Amino acid sequence: MGCGASHPQTQRHLDFNAHIKQDVLSYMDIVVRMMEGSGADLHKDNAFTRRYNKLARKITDLSGVERKASYSKITVVSPSEEIIEPQDNQGPRTPRIRKSKSGVSDDETIGLLYRSGRAGSIGLATPVPCNGKSDGNLEDLIKISAELATAPVTSLEQVVVTIAKKTCWLMNCEKATLYIKTGQKLIAYVDRSTLSTNSLNPSVNKDMTTISKDISPLDPEGSCVHNMSAVYLDRSGSYRPADIAAVPTEETDTKVSMWMPIVHEGDVFACMQVINKRDTKNFEITNFTEEDESLLGSLNLFVVTIIKNALLYKDLNSAYTHSAELLDLVKTLSTTELDLDRLCNHIMYSAKRLMCADRCSLFVIDKSTSQLVANFDGHAKEVRIPLATGIAGYVATTGNVCNIEDAYADQRFNKETDKQTGYKTNTILCAPIAYNGDVLAVAQLVNKDSGHFTKDDEDTFAGFSTFAGISIQNTMLHSQMVREKKTISAVLSTVRQLNKLDIMQTDVICAQIMEQAKDLVKCERCALFMVDKGHNQLYSTVANQTGGEIRFPMSQGIAGHVARTGEIQNIVDAYADERFNIEVDKKTGFVTRNILCMPVIYSKEVIAVTQLVNKEGNDAFNSDDEKTLQVFSEFAAMSLRNAQLFEFMRAAEIETKALLEVSNQSATNTRKRSSTIYKKTDASRLVALKAMTLTDEEGNTLLTTAFEIHKYNIHHAAMHERLMRLSHEVFKQLGIVKTFNMNEEKLYTFLCTVQSKYRSVPYHNFTHAFDVMQTLAAWIASYDLKQYLNSLDILILLLSGLCHDLDHMGLNNSFLLKVETPLGVLSASSGSRSVLEVHHCNIAIDILQNDQCNVLEGCTDAETKDVWKGLIESILSTDMAKHTELCAAFKGLIGCYDQSNTDQKRLVLSMLLKAADISNITKPFEVSREWGQYVTAEFDRQVCTWQHPTPKITQGAQEQ
Repeated sequence: MGCGASHPQTQRHLDFNAHIKQDVLSYMDIVVRMMEGSGADLHKDNAFTRRYNKLARKITDLSGVERKASYSKITVVSPSEEIIEPQDNQGPRTPRIRKSKSGVSDDETIGLLYRSGRAGSIGLATPVPCNGKSDGNLEDLIKISAELATAPVTSLEQVVVTIAKKTCWLMNCEKATLYIKTGQKLIAYVDRSTLSTNSLNPSVNKDMTTISKDISPLDPEGSCVHNMSAVYLDRSGSYRPADIAAVPTEETDTKVSMWMPIVHEGDVFACMQVINKRDTKNFEITNFTEEDESLLGSLNLFVVTIIKNALLYKDLNSAYTHSAELLDLVKTLSTTELDLDRLCNHIMYSAKRLMCADRCSLFVIDKSTSQLVANFDGHAKEVRIPLATGIAGYVATTGNVCNIEDAYADQRFNKETDKQTGYKTNTILCAPIAYNGDVLAVAQLVNKDSGHFTKDDEDTFAGFSTFAGISIQNTMLHSQMVREKKTISAVLSTVRQLNKLDIMQTDVICAQIMEQAKDLVKCERCALFMVDKGHNQLYSTVANQTGGEIRFPMSQGIAGHVARTGEIQNIVDAYADERFNIEVDKKTGFVTRNILCMPVIYSKEVIAVTQLVNKEGNDAFNSDDEKTLQVFSEFAAMSLRNAQLFEFMRAAEIETKALLEVSNQSATNTRKRSSTIYKKTDASRLVALKAMTLTDEEGNTLLTTAFEIHKYNIHHAAMHERLMRLSHEVFKQLGIVKTFNMNEEKLYTFLCTVQSKYRSVPYHNFTHAFDVMQTLAAWIASYDLKQYLNSLDILILLLSGLCHDLDHMGLNNSFLLKVETPLGVLSASSGSRSVLEVHHCNIAIDILQNDQCNVLEGCTDAETKDVWKGLIESILSTDMAKHTELCAAFKGLIGCYDQSNTDQKRLVLSMLLKAADISNITKPFEVSREWGQYVTAEFDRQVCTWQHPTPKITQGAQEQ
């Protein structure tokens, strides 16, 4: 029996008063949320039952719902409907509503909440879609809300379609599209033909597509989300609010539309668009109203919960699926053998499967060559490309992920590859594979099975890349250990071979080093160049594929650069290096592809250079080759050094005997030495010197600190000869020639004689003497020292600079005294420990006293005496044993210098000469570094002579 017929006095018309409507919706929302959070066994939850009954009574009182003692139910009835009480034999206790006047079937039910006391169940009646059009009232809203509450959430696509369909029915519109906010984009699942959600059938995947829109406040969807308020499009084509920039085109079927934000916890969660509202009476398209906005906003209260649950289910299900797949892939990687090629194939296959991509490539970073080693899906051949090439190169160098939706729109993408293969690349996900923050490889996934790669795909691959990075690192470490073991074995074998050689046979040792180095590094050719610091040259008597000795300056070529700097040079393309002399290849027909040039260092000094040419297999030399050759060179350096020392000691023994004889003669016959100190300068040489002209560079820099002294060292004879002319020019430009009326021929004779009395030692040679004199001249000219110094002072400085190291043997005072050389014994007997400085003064005096070299003949007797005193005192002050004492005396002049005081003037001259003598460290690094190398070489000669009683002899000493 119908409940409505039995108790007509209790049935009331539903009042659509806004206050009542809002209260009903609020209580309905509470009921739905209670049911969502209470689990399946609602009838066992007493607390839920009590609260449910309380809310049911409130809703009943507000909406005019019939209440019976046998069960509590919540529904909305109208005058044309009545509630049908189910009979005992009708199965589950589900009440129904019969539309008695419209002839609707008794079996048709609408969604309602009920509690059956007899059946002991609480839940929702199974919703059956109602035929006909919605009246847009509270009854329809509650009906739709109840139906949505029971919708399954296992498919996000099905959920949004259900919401869109119900929304269309409720709002009496043609289309509805639901946009879900994802980051700064709005995503919608729509039918390909209608571009709406309500007409979509999710089970037919081919009809479904995804719309993605950026959130812009100038678009209706973006304005709705951005301002959290509804946006309207009326029949006139105008938007409300009016600041929307989008203009509907005539091609679309959209006449009127409303966009409504779906808000959750103060933030826009989604956006619902309804299109083309139809009037329920005449079915004409009519504008959406504020009542429609209120109705749709009320529905959205239920929509939020349903979408949230669907998204949560999707995320959990996706995470579970990916976790299972990831675990399976990790197991596969962990069982892969420690072979990098096989591991790369496994990673590519696993990544392609995990990310649902059509293809995958893996680029492994080879840091030794700064290249990417490309492994392509289905291709066994290895391809190498420069590190910074393309999209993979960008990811490798920056560590950033590249998610490209349109590959052809990215300028880094190489379209030629697609043209050659016929393959079409649409989307790309390029991501780094790192270990402890260090990028080891780059994976490039191409063409996702459906759509483009998403942020979720990036996160999924990030988890996979962690395990892939560990696997690659382990494999690389294993490969490195295997290579190092082989290298150590090979190096030890070569060292044993070197130890068996006779150190007296330097050429044999050099040949063996070359052969062993070539076998170790696997190259076509090898050359070993020895360093001759005395002549600033590199030489080889056993250069591979050549005959005879080769010599060339250390300033030339790649080997020369390595000898000067001690830096390793790994050159991938020899012809692209300007230091490489391509003419050699043209003459021999040999093609030099790449070069590895390594210094052979002993005691921090480069004693030789190994140059390897053309790595076997058309590859370039890598960092492993550098390490291998470096280890080998350390052992080779000891063998070479021992051979050099033995050869040097043998030569030193012969020269020592000769020096002893000459030194004894010098000590017993000083006057004889004085008479032979001058050797007549060749007339043609004087003519050539006078005719010699200065270059523009020489003229511009001679009296400056920019003068390049190393161009004129003793190893460049023609350039070294120009120092005589340059010295004459210094005297001339500073006014000394004119002031003291110097004879030009005697000045040149003096300069040539001084030059001849310097020995060919690495540092204390005539180049150093000129450098000191030129430095003094540059200071005088640059700092206007003429206001403190007169012409006689300048003459003393120039003569002292040229003569301060005359006949220097390359040995220091301490050495000469300790080994008791004749000069050392003589100085010790006289009470002086300035052995060399006294010797330099003696030679200078002998030269200047010779009539052919007497540049002082234009001086008065008083001036000549001052020159002798100033010259001797200045030269003696260069003894480093007097350094502290001299500096202390000079500091005492600060603030009280008297230019007329002769003693103070001589102290200043001594300090100027001393400063110029040790000024190398104040000059540009390249100039200073070369001077340092010469000093080191000379000191090394002294160390090697330590066990002999007398120093080495040179041609200059023989002339004494």
